Amino acid sequence: MTPQRRNRCFKAARYALLGITLLLTAACSSDRSMIDLKRFVLNMHKSTQPSVEPLPELAPIPAYTYAASSLPDPFSPENVFPSISSADTQPEPEPDPLEPDPTRLREHLEGFPLDALQLAGIMILEGRLELIVVTPDGMIHKVAKGAYLGQNYGRITEIDLEARSVGLEEVIKGADGRWQERTVSFMIGN
Repeated sequence: MTPQRRNRCFKAARYALLGITLLLTAACSSDRSMIDLKRFVLNMHKSTQPSVEPLPELAPIPAYTYAASSLPDPFSPENVFPSISSADTQPEPEPDPLEPDPTRLREHLEGFPLDALQLAGIMILEGRLELIVVTPDGMIHKVAKGAYLGQNYGRITEIDLEARSVGLEEVIKGADGRWQERTVSFMIGN
């Protein structure tokens, strides 16, 4: 058999297979099979009769007479919500003297944690020492003694030119819920 003849035979076989596939697909897609299926389902349900078992008989519940009417009502408001006597109340705690002033406007450098601020140097301006601080976004700020730094209400208490250090006094909330002072010092230029 020559290669050309073999190719023609394969093509003829492919066309024959394609024709048979199309013929079977067309035969299966007729509405006749769907009509038969619907008729079968309707006829199957006509002959079935549902059987429901009757409900079981319930035993009669014995009557109970409440005989504790002379006792106090356990659900009265006095028993559920007892009144608080003045001896049971604890005195109002006195205000914490170290609590930061909530009405004070926060300074720009209080928006950054201390470890994110870079203390770049000290500058003397009009006889006053000022600290040069670089924020994480690269902005340079000049601050003097008394300014606030960091997120824990840290206030600059000392700028030491000779030791190249800065002293901060922070106010933090302790484990007991009261405010506590904490002194922090930093070296400049690190």
